[in-house]
Amino acid sequence: MKAFYFAPLMVYCIQYTGGDEGISLGKVERDEPLNQKVYRVIKEAILKGELEGGSRLVETQLASQLGTSRTPVREAIRRLAVEGLVELIPNQGAFVTKFSLKDIENVFQIRSVLEGLAVKLFAKRCGAEEIENLKRKLERMKKVAEERDVIAYSELDAEFHRFIWFSSGNERLSRMLESIVSYINTYRLRSLYITGVMEKSLEDHEKILELIIQRKAKEVEELMRLHVEGVLWRISEMGREEL
Repeated sequence: MKAFYFAPLMVYCIQYTGGDEGISLGKVERDEPLNQKVYRVIKEAILKGELEGGSRLVETQLASQLGTSRTPVREAIRRLAVEGLVELIPNQGAFVTKFSLKDIENVFQIRSVLEGLAVKLFAKRCGAEEIENLKRKLERMKKVAEERDVIAYSELDAEFHRFIWFSSGNERLSRMLESIVSYINTYRLRSLYITGVMEKSLEDHEKILELIIQRKAKEVEELMRLHVEGVLWRISEMGREEL
């Protein structure tokens, strides 16, 4: 099965060349702890395709390029492994995870059905407190969208969806969705780098919340499925360009 990679969509903070220069923490305009900056830089390099699937992550090399010790690099690699972006292979090291286009299509087809069910259940049982929680999340999503902070938007997007899963009242369903969350988060973010996608995503979330408030369970289930299928379509188009 042919491996599926993404070409860089937008060079923003790093360029990995395999040498001693290229990755720079100074290019990350964030007031945050060093270990978080290192994590974000490496994560963004993977998500943009600048660190390709299958490439080995060498702690000493990355630390040298970032101008840090190996400790924050090691912590970042471990976090990325938990998220499914990195594979830790005994006696070999850490490698950027690679997926086939078929893998991604299969996961998102499952996701569209499961998330549709989750939001339908949520719309039927949620109370005022849960709705207010989603409203707050949506306001934060709007703010970071205006700032063009793709990673922050992606993280809030994930929070919005996961809140619905775990408030649906079906624990087994939420666990099933959680088992594929690394795939979902990875490709959610990649698609957001396409021009206009973040705006469309925000519009979809506003409509989803509106239907939840109106208790239109069937309609919001359909909209959620279309929302997920739209993400899959964009990812598939990106992947086919590279095949």
